[in-house]
Amino acid sequence: MGVKFTNNAYTTLASTISGGATSFDLASAATFPVLAAGDWTYVSLTNEVVKVTAISGVTCTCVAVSGGHSSGIPVELRMTAELLNAFAEDLEAGYKGGDIASASPTVIDTDGDYFDVTGTTSFTAFTVAANRHFFLQFDGALTMTHHATNLDLPGEANITTAAGDIAEFFSTGANTVQCVNYTKADGTAVVGTTVDATTVTAAGALMDSELAGITAVKATTGTFLTADQTKLDAIEASATADQTAGEVLTLIENGVDSVHYVDGSIDNIHIADDAIDSEHYVDGSIDNAHIADDAIDSEHYAAASIDGEHLAVGKDGALSLSGAPVDHTANGPQTTTFAAGYTTTLMDLVYLSSAGRWEEADADVTSAAAINLLGVALEVKNDGELMNVALPGSFIQDASLWNFTPGQPVYMGTTDGEITHTKPSGSGDTVRTVGFAVHADMIFFNPSSDYVTLA
Repeated sequence: MGVKFTNNAYTTLASTISGGATSFDLASAATFPVLAAGDWTYVSLTNEVVKVTAISGVTCTCVAVSGGHSSGIPVELRMTAELLNAFAEDLEAGYKGGDIASASPTVIDTDGDYFDVTGTTSFTAFTVAANRHFFLQFDGALTMTHHATNLDLPGEANITTAAGDIAEFFSTGANTVQCVNYTKADGTAVVGTTVDATTVTAAGALMDSELAGITAVKATTGTFLTADQTKLDAIEASATADQTAGEVLTLIENGVDSVHYVDGSIDNIHIADDAIDSEHYVDGSIDNAHIADDAIDSEHYAAASIDGEHLAVGKDGALSLSGAPVDHTANGPQTTTFAAGYTTTLMDLVYLSSAGRWEEADADVTSAAAINLLGVALEVKNDGELMNVALPGSFIQDASLWNFTPGQPVYMGTTDGEITHTKPSGSGDTVRTVGFAVHADMIFFNPSSDYVTLA
């Protein structure tokens, strides 16, 4: 499920289409990509880029075209901004799909990669395409039956689910699935030690063996004899006088090492600030498990001691970007360096003018907005006041104003400060993509550097 490409895809339009058409016929579809359910591509009808969601024979199903096109014009798959932006978004895709009813086999849909499994019907296999990475959250109790090929489960054993359990799977082939992780809602392990009659019997046999050994030692050693007492008396007679406190301390200092410390018997209170330095640590002797969460703060870092190699990226890493900002806020790059050039409205689409001020963007009025740096106003400010602005690369939410279709591009609108699904169409209007909707009230703000001015 995603954007598809092929090399040298070219043909001509088989018949004339009018503006608003949602399908068109090709002279030949031989060089164009095969689109499965949920796939799409972008083709160019002369100078209009159209999103195609299905190709059946020579008929393309598409998002409505904005203008009419004549039979015989070139139809080709070019490297366009729409195609590249869709590819970039596809690389980071991660979607919550609709609920899946448990069945045998359970069918994995193509509208996402994280699903709630409803119902309590047990199953032994999945119906799923190859190379799918997906997650299931179970809403109730059912049994997944282990199979070495069709459904390979942790511990090579069946799993009975509980509400809230989450499993992670990967299909190495069609209907061939490996469970790579299973997290139980109550935190217990999936595979544990089984205590049964056999285990208890084996433990009892070991105890009997140990007791027999003790009995044998006792029989060999015998009781405490008079000769033993005589030896102790001799040791006492030859002993020196009682040691002083200083002598005892010296013996302790010379005779006690780390082997004699109980865990936790030495803490920060009993160690001088300069008693231990890096020369006393064996490589690898201190790891995350032995450092308190608040033991090291910014005061303890030398300049430049943390660089790119030591920062985690990707999911849950130090540089991972949350896609769920609070309403009227953004997660991502922001700046308060530049001032407003007018009295702003919250969530206005703005551009940085040649005077270094944020001005209101408008596709049918402001020519500078066609190419200048764009942002989204996160504050209401007067002319000349410094303003916090979301920059490209941010997730932004406006629950009170936006009502978008997830996955679709959004454009600079023809109303001051507007972000809209509607592509400008008037003479002299600027057509510039400013990002993509990821939720009805949320966008990924990623303005294209390309724009078109309509004749």
